[in-house]
Amino acid sequence: MVSETGYKGIGGLLIILGVLLALMSWYIFPVCEVQGSFVETKAGMKLPMTCGYSARAENGIGALVALTGIVLFFRSTRETRQILGVIDVALGLFAILTPTVIIGMCRLADHPCRTTTLPGLELLGAIIVIVGLFLFFVKDQVAAAGTT
Repeated sequence: MVSETGYKGIGGLLIILGVLLALMSWYIFPVCEVQGSFVETKAGMKLPMTCGYSARAENGIGALVALTGIVLFFRSTRETRQILGVIDVALGLFAILTPTVIIGMCRLADHPCRTTTLPGLELLGAIIVIVGLFLFFVKDQVAAAGTT
C-alpha cells in the first residue's frame, strides 16, 4: 500500500528512468556512432551503424516513459495507475527488445555498444517493467479504520 506522496515519488522515478533511457545511448554509454564509427557503402557514403538506429528508438521510448511519470505525478487514481502500469511494462519490454531483437546492435562483441550500452539498456528496461508491474498490482491504501 502506497500513499499519494509515494505515487508522486514513483512518478518522479519514472521521469528519471525515462531521461536515463533517452540519454544512455548518447551520453552515458555511447554507441559506436558517437565515437565516430560508421558503415561506409561502396559509393563512399557513410551511414550510421545498427546501434545508432537502436539509440534513436530508445530516445523515443525514454521520452514516453518520462511522460508516463509526469502523468502519474499529477494524477494517481487507481485506474490511471493500472493503465500506466500496463504502458510501462510494454515500454520496458520495448526498451529491452529494441536493441536485442527488433533493431539490434553491432555484431562485433568488442564494440562499445555491445559491451556497455546494451547491458545498460537491458537493466533500465527491466527496472521499468518492474515499476510497471508494481503500479498495476498495488492495492489502494485502506481508508481510516471503521469505514467501509
